[in-house]
Amino acid sequence: MTTPNQSLSHPHAALPEKGDGSLISSHRLIEIYAAMLRCRILRERLRSLPGAAKLRSLAPGSEAVAASSMIGLLSDDLVSSRQPHLFAALLRSVPLASLVQPLVKLPSRGLAGINRQVFSACGVLDTSLTGVALGNFAAGTAFANKLGGRGQVTVVFLDDNETEKSWGNVFALALANSLPIIFIRQAAVALPQSVRSGRGKAKTRPAKVFPQKLPVIPVDCRDAVAVYRVAHEAIAHARRGSGPTLIDCVPLRLAGERRQDSDCIARMERYLEAKQLRPERIKNTVVRKFTRALDAAVAAAGTRRKPPGK
Repeated sequence: MTTPNQSLSHPHAALPEKGDGSLISSHRLIEIYAAMLRCRILRERLRSLPGAAKLRSLAPGSEAVAASSMIGLLSDDLVSSRQPHLFAALLRSVPLASLVQPLVKLPSRGLAGINRQVFSACGVLDTSLTGVALGNFAAGTAFANKLGGRGQVTVVFLDDNETEKSWGNVFALALANSLPIIFIRQAAVALPQSVRSGRGKAKTRPAKVFPQKLPVIPVDCRDAVAVYRVAHEAIAHARRGSGPTLIDCVPLRLAGERRQDSDCIARMERYLEAKQLRPERIKNTVVRKFTRALDAAVAAAGTRRKPPGK
């Protein structure tokens, strides 16, 4: 683990997997890529629906953060966020029908009509809380996990504007009790050109909003491999009883990189090609199967049942 509040010199210098050196298995890389593709397809399908217009979890480019952070979680780990996190729900095996039905049948209500019991059964907790209230809720679940002694972790997704000083109490509580919690914050806006054109250093928020001993790891949110390495180590750190980590995901366009090439999926495809893993073949299979399943879920959600006797 890096020292507290230590910035990584480059996203690809992220922490290696324990026991595997700096390598990630081909199977895991394909899993991450397939998860990203499913998230992208879901976003493209739902983004035109009125109920999904303001869902931050469907923001462009957030597929890498969701896929790479979710892939290492166990079935009894928990995910918490202010809004229903559709990517997390998808990757935690919430049925597609439960994801799309509220947006198709009651678009004016958004996800207000979701079946929270179904989400909760898959470990995805929609708190409808904001700011420090969300943090206290997440800390409470992490404390319960710790008392259970089974190595469960809690992942909490923060909005970019939810790091006001009041969160310091939540971070301090997590630190003081070595809570098994991973805070994930993703920047909502692109970095200034002066930062993007640097040598790959990720920009973090001022350290004064965090307790000095809280491990804060900046990582390029468009680099799925880098996010996975950081998340993998943060999760292992939490399971060992070593306390919380904040993963600060920021958009970073490398020097000389074209806008279209900075897309997280395009970057992952180039990485897979370099590994000779044939991303085009993987993509065709995933797109075909998941599109078919999503079409069926949307069609079923849009079918109105006739009242009995008519």
